[in-house]
Amino acid sequence: MPSLGNPVVAAGAAATLQLLRWSIDLVVRATNATDGTPKKKPKTKGSSMMSVDTKAFFEKRPANYGSVPSSRAASTSGGESDDDASKAAAFDAVSVSAEEDEILSFMELYMAKISFGIQLAFCSYFAVIFFTQDDKDPWVLITSISFFLGTMLVLFDLRRQRFGSCQRVLHTLIAIIIWAASLHSKEVLVRTFVPTILFLYILFTLLEAYITRVPDADKRPSGKPLLSGHAILTLLKPYFWPDATDSSAIVNRVRAMLTWVCVLLSKAANLVSPIFLGWASTAITRQDYLSAIKYSIVYCVIGFVGSTLKECQSLIY
Repeated sequence: MPSLGNPVVAAGAAATLQLLRWSIDLVVRATNATDGTPKKKPKTKGSSMMSVDTKAFFEKRPANYGSVPSSRAASTSGGESDDDASKAAAFDAVSVSAEEDEILSFMELYMAKISFGIQLAFCSYFAVIFFTQDDKDPWVLITSISFFLGTMLVLFDLRRQRFGSCQRVLHTLIAIIIWAASLHSKEVLVRTFVPTILFLYILFTLLEAYITRVPDADKRPSGKPLLSGHAILTLLKPYFWPDATDSSAIVNRVRAMLTWVCVLLSKAANLVSPIFLGWASTAITRQDYLSAIKYSIVYCVIGFVGSTLKECQSLIY
């Protein structure tokens, strides 16, 4: 049976996690687009096809580098007074935090550029290996596709505004899985020095996750109130544990708990049954017909139990 020690399975798992990252990114983008007011895209003179963030990504400075705050220009234009002195002191405090924010933005920009270049290099390298070798290894192509998806994620989120905690964990996990797969590769060009470079790439993903600031998910432009965890549990409590309003409270609570038991067992049966079907197919290829019959019977029984539990869920509820 295939396992994560198989490079093809490991590369497929990495590509699946990359698709999961894409799904999360699309959901966050759609949420930001619907919750807030439409965002105005800044335009620069002589360029209508490239945004400011995209230009800053390929330049050596952040988008707000070298800009002078309007408060500073206003304070220096007039004469000196007591109010001006207090305003200047306040501006100095604000400018320190602005400089720190500028430095962090500068570092985040370079980390994004480095991440983009590394993943693009890996994507190109594995693609060249796959198309130039006679004995083509499928995991090499899948790994190239996985790095291509990661490259596009960086390109569409240049300012790391959607690089949240879940994205960071998946990003590092993908790097670890690809590194583990490279240790079992049949390609000589991969087994020589690529595992070492991939291990360094794991360290880079950890450094990138540490340096890049986590976006604040609680800042909603529309100002809509957010439900706390306690409020959500309070709303869901009647579905798990109904209130004791009458003599039938115990019966309702038992029915509610049995409903969720049926849901869990039904889902478990639906997940486990295909495993026995795969074992039956493998036994047929090995001409082990007795084992194939046993696995087929177990598959049918588990599938029947899952369907029965699903019907019991509707009946009990």
